[in-house]
Amino acid sequence: MSDRGDIERVLAATDIVRVVRERVDLREKGREWVGLCPFHDDRSPSMFVSPAKQIFKCFACGAGGDALSFVQKYDGVEFPQALEHLAEVAGVELTPRGRQAPSGPGRSERASALEANAFAQEHFRKSLVDPNGGKAARAMIERRGISPEMVEAFGIGAAPEGWDGLVQAVLRAKRPVEPFAAAQLVKARDQGGGHYDVFRNRLMFPIHDQGGRVIAFGGRRLSEDDPAKYLNSPESPVFKKSGVLYGLWKATAGIRQAGYCIVTEGYTDTIACHQAGFTNTVATLGTAFTAEHAALLRRLCTRVVLLFDGDEAGLTAADRAVGVLFAEPLDVQIAILGREGGAKDPDELLKQDGGKERFQAMLRSADDLLAFRFDRLRARLEGGGRSALISGVEEEVRWLGEHGLRSIEPARRDRILAQLGNLSGLDQYRLRELALSAPRRARGGDVSPSDAGVARPPAEMSAGDKLVGVVLLEPAAWGLLSEDDATMLRDALAGGPSEPVAAAVDRLAAEGEPLTMAVLRGELDEGSLQWASTLVAWAERQGGSAGTLEGTGVDDSVRAAVAGLLRQVLGERSRQDVDPFERIRARREQLARFQNDPGRIARPS
Repeated sequence: MSDRGDIERVLAATDIVRVVRERVDLREKGREWVGLCPFHDDRSPSMFVSPAKQIFKCFACGAGGDALSFVQKYDGVEFPQALEHLAEVAGVELTPRGRQAPSGPGRSERASALEANAFAQEHFRKSLVDPNGGKAARAMIERRGISPEMVEAFGIGAAPEGWDGLVQAVLRAKRPVEPFAAAQLVKARDQGGGHYDVFRNRLMFPIHDQGGRVIAFGGRRLSEDDPAKYLNSPESPVFKKSGVLYGLWKATAGIRQAGYCIVTEGYTDTIACHQAGFTNTVATLGTAFTAEHAALLRRLCTRVVLLFDGDEAGLTAADRAVGVLFAEPLDVQIAILGREGGAKDPDELLKQDGGKERFQAMLRSADDLLAFRFDRLRARLEGGGRSALISGVEEEVRWLGEHGLRSIEPARRDRILAQLGNLSGLDQYRLRELALSAPRRARGGDVSPSDAGVARPPAEMSAGDKLVGVVLLEPAAWGLLSEDDATMLRDALAGGPSEPVAAAVDRLAAEGEPLTMAVLRGELDEGSLQWASTLVAWAERQGGSAGTLEGTGVDDSVRAAVAGLLRQVLGERSRQDVDPFERIRARREQLARFQNDPGRIARPS
């Protein structure tokens, strides 16, 4: 367990707006910042961040808490790793612990896999500069025209040619091999015991999460005798291919600055784009573009340009992208390579004379997603006769219906159907009927908010809950409660989510401790802390831009709010027909906590 003083110092030195903005696109709105929630499929901004209270809260899925909660949830790490990360960023030195974090079975799979990947990354970097072991990899880097700056920025390395270079490095460092096997970096030998390297004789491209940690690797063969040109890490406790975009951690600032994102099909294409100044570029990892990828980019921009090769495989991949993306609230465009100077990929185009200018022109002239799709449909149906045209358009409408046409904004849906109606001459109402009758096809990562399966706050807060929220926003309000008020409130909150929050507030007030979210973290578990953020978020929103519930003292608006909520609590309790003996028992319990000395309950009557 971390020292409570450490937690308070780290949170005091941390700006939650900065922490969230590093990962999610936020815009300022009055006293708050708002953005798309990264914890569910959010299509309109429903998460707000309060710099005054240093909390975040999503009013759609219920996620909330402080900066530590956000880093834990977003980066997928445990509390100690989140604390260490924020401490490092803030320059806070944590209290040395008596023993190191466990490295055996008690350590989480995620933490062990991340450490194994970090060790492997360092090993591959050293191998690249090795005079002999890195010679072939350095030669390939030179042939591909990758600059030393890009090698450094993207952490490019080399896997040695032998069978157990990484295994031997692990053993020399006296580290257990099991985490490296769990991270899919080494495999157990079928015979004779021991392990061997998964990546051998390859140029290594580390794959990072959005926090900049290495979660996987891609390896490009250095020998033409190797049958697999590219070898990617299998999925592991820290790596899910369909939810990761290569280079996103480097491209985030460029995407925000440019206002859009370029998506390529490979590592070297993305690196070539960055080298040419297009720092808003990422790549998929050998998979089709997914709804999870779209969700990542929606948090950063509203426009995406997908680059595909001009061969049949590239055109087919572009068609698949339409099925994933046309229902997304993104302005998606498709650019087909091969039309500009005969280049087969962005890397080749950008290395030609005038390639950068032609690349920019290609981006400007990229086709709208559905315009591209309908042009392909028109070309396919051309010359087939009226019957074939009608049949083809009806099939297209059903396909769009299966891929989410019914879920998009009605005006946009009507425009799409009008385009198809003009193409075929079919009545738009007939097309709408076809689209809406098609069964919706399930797609990985494409979950509507109603099906997201995430915890949501209760539709109605009780008056007692709201009163606790007011106190969390304005701690001095706790002093307005008399002993009877506190007993009544405790009765009202019994068994509910606000009970432990109010109990913590009571303890802190009795001990003269300041009531901050940082201090509350030391008093509450994560679930109760999240509920506390819900309560204070509600109270802050009631204040509006004028801040009627805020202030350094207990002003009239706070007094009025407390008095009104106390009357509501009394009304709710009277309707529940509270047993008077139960109330007496609760009062005795409260007195017992203060050694039967009512004077120690520091509240004016």
